[in-house]
Amino acid sequence: MTTERAPNSATCGFLSRRGLLGIAAGGGAAALLTGCNLPVRGTAVPKNRTTQASVVGAANERFFPLYGTQPLEVEFAAAADRRRKALGLAAGAPLPEMQLLAVSGGGENGAFGAGLLCGWSENATRPVFELVTGVSTGALIAPFAFLV
Repeated sequence: MTTERAPNSATCGFLSRRGLLGIAAGGGAAALLTGCNLPVRGTAVPKNRTTQASVVGAANERFFPLYGTQPLEVEFAAAADRRRKALGLAAGAPLPEMQLLAVSGGGENGAFGAGLLCGWSENATRPVFELVTGVSTGALIAPFAFLV
């Protein structure tokens, strides 16, 4: 034989005082765990040394078009040579056409980019992309271009 209890505030979806105090205490403790100090920004690179500055230590990680395009052109030619080698083509052979996609941002309008990818997929007309990139909302949508 079971006896039914009258519903109290905890069983009706409301928090009891004890529950509210626990949430308030937890929130206060979380606020204290953030630390007392903000990160300090380092000094800026002097303008005459910007071309030598490195962020991650990779070769040609930064390009300066105002100082000449030579490094960018060298990197582009090296990338083309690497692609020829990966495809088994002779040096200097013309490269096949590449499918590239750049998805723009747009905040709440970024859903249009996602809709375009969905429509392309439903119509089975979406190309197979070799490189996909995006900015802001487009960067969040871009990986979905590789999904089948």
